[in-house]
Amino acid sequence: MNPKGQLLVTAGLLILGLLLLLTCSHKGSEPLKNVTDLTAPVIDSLSATAAAIGQNLIVYGKRFGATQDSTSAVLVGSKPLTVASWSDTLIDASIPDSVETSKLYVKVGDKRSNKLVFTVITEPVITRVDPARGTYGTGVTIYGFCLGEQRGEANALFGDKEGYIYVRSDTSIHTKYPQGCESDSVSVVIYNLRSNALPYRVHGIESVSPSTIVPGDTVVVHGTGFGTAQGTSIVTLNGAILPVVSWSDDSIEVSIMSSSRTGPLSVTVENLASNEMRCTVLRTPTLISIEPDTGTYGTNVVLRGYGLQPPRGHPYIYFGGVYAYATTYNDSIIETKYPTGCATGVVSVLVDDVTSNSIPYTAFGITKVEPTETRPGDTITITGNGFGAAQGTGSVTLGGVPMTVVQWRDKYIKALVSEDHRSGEVAVRMMGIGSNTVGITVGFVPVLTSIEPSFGTYGTRVTLRGKNFAKGRWKPSVRFSGVYAPRHSYTDEIIETSIPSGISSGYAKVILDDIASDSLPFSVFGLKKLDPIATHVGDTVTIIGTGFGVAQGMNYVLFGGLTVPSISWSDERILFEVPEGATTGDVQVLISDVASNSINLPVGLSGGLYDLLYRTDHLEVSFSGVIDFISNQYQKVVFSAGTFDTFFWDSATFYTEAEGEGPSWWGMQHTETSILGNLNAEATAVDSLAATWQSWYIGSMGDNTEEYRYYAMKLTALPLSKASESDTTVTFEVVGPEVQQHVASIYLSCYRSTWDDQGYPQGEESYHYTDTDWNNTEHPPKLTVTFRKN
Repeated sequence: MNPKGQLLVTAGLLILGLLLLLTCSHKGSEPLKNVTDLTAPVIDSLSATAAAIGQNLIVYGKRFGATQDSTSAVLVGSKPLTVASWSDTLIDASIPDSVETSKLYVKVGDKRSNKLVFTVITEPVITRVDPARGTYGTGVTIYGFCLGEQRGEANALFGDKEGYIYVRSDTSIHTKYPQGCESDSVSVVIYNLRSNALPYRVHGIESVSPSTIVPGDTVVVHGTGFGTAQGTSIVTLNGAILPVVSWSDDSIEVSIMSSSRTGPLSVTVENLASNEMRCTVLRTPTLISIEPDTGTYGTNVVLRGYGLQPPRGHPYIYFGGVYAYATTYNDSIIETKYPTGCATGVVSVLVDDVTSNSIPYTAFGITKVEPTETRPGDTITITGNGFGAAQGTGSVTLGGVPMTVVQWRDKYIKALVSEDHRSGEVAVRMMGIGSNTVGITVGFVPVLTSIEPSFGTYGTRVTLRGKNFAKGRWKPSVRFSGVYAPRHSYTDEIIETSIPSGISSGYAKVILDDIASDSLPFSVFGLKKLDPIATHVGDTVTIIGTGFGVAQGMNYVLFGGLTVPSISWSDERILFEVPEGATTGDVQVLISDVASNSINLPVGLSGGLYDLLYRTDHLEVSFSGVIDFISNQYQKVVFSAGTFDTFFWDSATFYTEAEGEGPSWWGMQHTETSILGNLNAEATAVDSLAATWQSWYIGSMGDNTEEYRYYAMKLTALPLSKASESDTTVTFEVVGPEVQQHVASIYLSCYRSTWDDQGYPQGEESYHYTDTDWNNTEHPPKLTVTFRKN
């Protein structure tokens, strides 16, 4: 063969060898069809030949292209994978739900790579348990694949114990180590398909026997996973380590110490505490002393000993069978009080249904006094306990004043009320110790012997003489013809007063604690009103009053200090004519050279406003605005209408004669109001006005709340000439910054307190007025004062 032919044979053999090499170099792949197309993509290997839905897969090879475009894909069968990243030699993708087991290849434009068989895993697989060690109830997450809800019902199995599934996704399940699990493997079952198993370790307490114990007893703790030997593991009760008698994987025996307390018991293995079981340790409470060992009801008492504090609740103290409330307590001390009604005997303590020893005490006290309303000369009966069979050195006092003992027994004492006694507290004293006290009222009959003078006019100062005026629980009061008279001063034998306005001649008497004296007669004359209350020269004026006498005689009418002739005269009415040249002045009547009270009579002024003000006995004051408080709160309306009824008008000043008062017993509201003010001489402006509201509220038994409020404001320069006027009202109203010109001062405070059923304070709050936003435009200040006929 010539050299040229030999060369052709050699070239053919090389080409055949290359074809065989390319065909055998990819195990599990199809033969390369376009071996001469060196631009087609080629798969060299996969990160896994099987994967579950959602799992990542990395495809290694070449000629994939630098980036993925719309013609590029990784497919299993005809289903594309979800691509996370793409490069010329590596593709990172994940398995979507629609993919099934088939052949995997890469497509780039119209060119396809070689194909590899790829298996899609559909059964559940678990890869990790976190934590892999715990106790009953410990939260645990199981990680894996094919765990999602779309795959049907799921169970997490710890051995044969099922753990409740709280959260579930395709790659994780959150559950808890169930009570009593003993096996050391965990798996999941998804729609009857069971996963592989992974190991775990768990220990926990299933029961404690017995659960109620006393110091010195032994307790068996039943459970699992404790380990065959104790090692560094411990058992604690209420945080204290217990001595171990024996130890095995499923039971531990421990001793209860004298210092052990009721609480949770747990087992700690490898620094991991188990679940807890509550154990009740019954410690025998022991009393050592009572201080003081002699006292009366309400006396503070300290009991000393040990084992006095229960794990829950509070100790029960009994003085001779009478329960006493523990104000404070710990394991060695209880503070309480001698309870009402206890007699001399023994005291004991009940802790966790275990009764202590008893120690003696001496107690006495008053439970009641009868009668609660009495008078000098009466005998009262003091009922109680522990007074002793005989008086001995014992004594009885009323309001601190000794009483004469008529009879003394262990459970009652009879004593005499004397003239020296006043309303006050009854107390018994024994062995140098004073008892609790009970208040009683001693009623003295006031005796009225004289009235000096027995004749006068409204406002005339009068002296009442007699006795027992200062011996009541409350201050004495005076009535003239049933009308209260102002009390200026008083002693036990003298009351200084004055004749009240508007009354007629009659009788006077003194009232002391609702007990009235005998009545003495008195004569009174005075002016009640003028008709009209404003007039002109030449007009006829009627003086309406009392005690003028049936005929004028030597008596006179004074107008502006000058005598004017009368037109007619009777005991209750006098008519006179306004003389020429008369000006505004006071009208009076002289009876036996004694001048009556006076009423101012304007001359030449319009009588309409005067007449309305004279006839009114009802006033309303309201103020609103944005108010700042010390407590950094604010309130938009502070004073709603404050109403002042039954106030008096004497043409210049107006005032409330007595406080308005509502019911004040438990559960009801109590209020007081007062008003004092005056007009200028022409009745065109209020020169000053002081208004006060007071209220307090005591809540019902279920509320246990007491609230006290105090409101006060002073007004000035209210020009009634600018007020609106009707037949029945005169109303002054101003809104905006101008209000500040008429408000001299504001005071507001509120105090509230609450207490529990034992009377112990639970909370307090208070707030006080500090300032007003006079220029607020959203809630501008507003002041209204209304006089009206009631």
